[in-house]
Amino acid sequence: ISLGMGEETTGGAVTGLGVGVRATLGLPDIAMAAGGTYAAMMPEIYSFGDASDAGAVTELSFIRVVNGGDATGMGTVDDDAFLFSLQGLTAGDGHLFDSTVNLTNPQIDHTLKIKIGSSTYYIPLMDNANGS
Repeated sequence: ISLGMGEETTGGAVTGLGVGVRATLGLPDIAMAAGGTYAAMMPEIYSFGDASDAGAVTELSFIRVVNGGDATGMGTVDDDAFLFSLQGLTAGDGHLFDSTVNLTNPQIDHTLKIKIGSSTYYIPLMDNANGS
């Protein structure tokens, strides 16, 4: 699935939101019943048995983000693009965007492994937003 904006010298444009894939989980205008697991998108790598071993593959990831195409255009995208954009969030204690990090005593408890180019990096995570 993709959103084509033309090829080479032919071009198109979007004046509003243009996305290749939109996965919407619509919540009704009522208090939802208890229970259940909801997600707008669920990338899954499923292993069918104990012999499932992807160790020999070149790369394995849940999401692969690629900046491709013309080198000059790629450079422009590299300068302007965000890895992701979060909208509709408010910073606050206990929110998805939690703003209560204790900077005087931060404690990194876990990391998420990511790959940029051919290098492995780790995003730091804390068990508690207050760093304790």
